Amino acid sequence: MAGCEVLAFLFCERASSSSDGKASLHGIFDEIVLSSPRRPLVSYLGAREPTDFFVFYKAVVDQPCILSLKVFYPSGRELPNPLWIDPINQGGLVQSVWEIETEFFVQSGTYKFEMWHNSSARLVTAYLDVIHAAP
Repeated sequence: MAGCEVLAFLFCERASSSSDGKASLHGIFDEIVLSSPRRPLVSYLGAREPTDFFVFYKAVVDQPCILSLKVFYPSGRELPNPLWIDPINQGGLVQSVWEIETEFFVQSGTYKFEMWHNSSARLVTAYLDVIHAAP
């Protein structure tokens, strides 16, 4: 796509960055298991229910633009959330993370994630399998 090239698009449990811009991703995955919404997960030996995860991206843009994320339920309906928007102020290499709360994923199934350039061109599509543990 002219204007933007996506170099990486990953789901991870945690993401951090250093003062020099180096990103560290922890727990890269393509499937997430959540407890039933009716049953809280009991902590066992430090294990905890994930409350959020991250979508990391790295891209090259040729000029200022807006990069955004759209997420779709297994039914195809879009999750309403205008918070996953990054205004890019200059061209070059960019990387960032979007924090995603697990409370959006109320049903098991395959969710579709799309990264968009200026809300007019889809750059990448990725899928996340969400599995709810039995109550």
